Amino acid sequence: MNKLSRSSRVIISVFIAAAALSVIAMWMLSSKAPVSSCVVDTTSCGIDTAGGSLNIELDMQPAPEEQINFTLITPAPFHVEDIVLEGDEMYMGKVPVFVKSNEDNVIEGWFMLGSCSQVSMRWRMQIKIKGHKDPFTVYLDV
Repeated sequence: MNKLSRSSRVIISVFIAAAALSVIAMWMLSSKAPVSSCVVDTTSCGIDTAGGSLNIELDMQPAPEEQINFTLITPAPFHVEDIVLEGDEMYMGKVPVFVKSNEDNVIEGWFMLGSCSQVSMRWRMQIKIKGHKDPFTVYLDV
């Protein structure tokens, strides 16, 4: 009888621990803010926002050591505070992003991606816009 009650206690303890972990996991997943991001499909991608679609267009498919011109088209005039470009899968430093013009709802600029020894590399461009808590994120696969 003692063995049965000991095994019952172990089973109940495992069940309670599993249930508690499930509740914690569901809470963590539901409390995350929605992610505003897209992955560039050859030369463009779009992010749906409350005010419309934010689109980025590249003049060429992302490639290392090439000047890549971009156009960021926003649904309304936005003030871009910062654009940060860095490796998503490995640290490659921060890549400078140069803005050539910022008029109304069209922002133009350029950047150059560094070379990587990996077969493929994912870059993350974070666009910080005044008045928005979280940055918009654009992923570039090379």
